[in-house]
Amino acid sequence: MADDVPKNYPALIAAIDDEIAQARGLVAGAKAQILALDDEQAALGHHPHYAIYRHGGIAAVRDMGVAHIFAHAGFYRLPYEEAIARLADARHEVDHDCLIIALKYVCESDPLLEITGLAWLEEQDLLKRGGLDPFWVKRPKLGLGYPAKLHALTAADAEPHRGLYTLTPSDLRDRFAAATDTPDDTFGDLLPMVIAAGGAALAAIGGAASEADAADRYRANCASFAAHQRATGDRRWRWKPPLSRQGHHARTIADLNEVPMPAERTRGHAANWLDDNGANPRFRER
Repeated sequence: MADDVPKNYPALIAAIDDEIAQARGLVAGAKAQILALDDEQAALGHHPHYAIYRHGGIAAVRDMGVAHIFAHAGFYRLPYEEAIARLADARHEVDHDCLIIALKYVCESDPLLEITGLAWLEEQDLLKRGGLDPFWVKRPKLGLGYPAKLHALTAADAEPHRGLYTLTPSDLRDRFAAATDTPDDTFGDLLPMVIAAGGAALAAIGGAASEADAADRYRANCASFAAHQRATGDRRWRWKPPLSRQGHHARTIADLNEVPMPAERTRGHAANWLDDNGANPRFRER
């Protein structure tokens, strides 16, 4: 059998060993790169505008948008007593307990707030050629959230910030008054102190309100899509490939319900499976 061994056998073994070593080196290098990228992502945390979007979403949840950006900024520059008094009056006008709806009414009913907000944002060098940044027009939450950023609020402050708008004007006034002895302090300037004083209790209130907001949006979107389907009868979407979010959603439901993952081939089949298995478990009716 020794005669069957090729003369270049040692060279072949050496070449194979070399390829194995190179492959191991590539694997080690890839692992090191993955670890470096993970460390980089951990250091970066959220997107730089994450906090702004979170706070802008508080206003957007009640349909505030591009048209409200300047007035919304102007509201945060009002002396806190005047700002809260306006919310109290607006609450009666709109006949609704939610102070975000009252805030929207205030922003729509006083053109001077737009002037104040425009001037303030211009002082912060945030305008483009004297007007709104085009990106704010595409992403209104960014423009609506900038007053929070300019008053040093972080992403962690978003839930207690939302919680403030669940309070009565009287409770809100008491909290702001406890944070200052100066009636000229603005609503925005006092926000960080009022939020900090509210602690975990205020954050819990805001978290519950944010979850209710999300559920309302989800159900409204479902109802809107169902109405659209009834009105148009267009079913071409059903034959398109499944969406990646349908797959992620299906994995969550399959794990939760302890059922096999579906082997759906089209977007319509995936939608049927999701509906048959409880749809979004986050907003499932109890």
